[in-house]
Amino acid sequence: MLPPAERRQALVVDDDPSMQRWVAAVLQPAGYQVVAAADAVSALMLVRSSNPEVIVLDLGLPAGGGQSFLERLRKLASFQQTPVVVLSGKVTPLARRQLEPLGVSSFLEKPVTPQAFVQAVRAAAASGGGGPGTSPA
Repeated sequence: MLPPAERRQALVVDDDPSMQRWVAAVLQPAGYQVVAAADAVSALMLVRSSNPEVIVLDLGLPAGGGQSFLERLRKLASFQQTPVVVLSGKVTPLARRQLEPLGVSSFLEKPVTPQAFVQAVRAAAASGGGGPGTSPA
């Protein structure tokens, strides 16, 4: 495991504390320091202070929802290219069409294996994010 100073930062935005813990347990051994927010409003405040390399986003959030968070995130100049991995209970074709223009790097449905999750996060981080107008990897 990397020392905290050498870890990359990941922000998990999920209202389920058990999912926040699972994401942290899976990503920490992969070299990430994980910070968590339970809703869109908190996530927007936290993203500015944590400057994450990658964001893991649940779509079913209180206080604005995952899509609203992503739309607002992309309006912030510093975060237009930040990679986002959607990890949600159900990712519909409509949700994909609505979120693809917002530069989602990957769509994963819960439950997902730790290996597939880490692989998606690493691929998203390596890509540097899609940014608005690009398709997911």
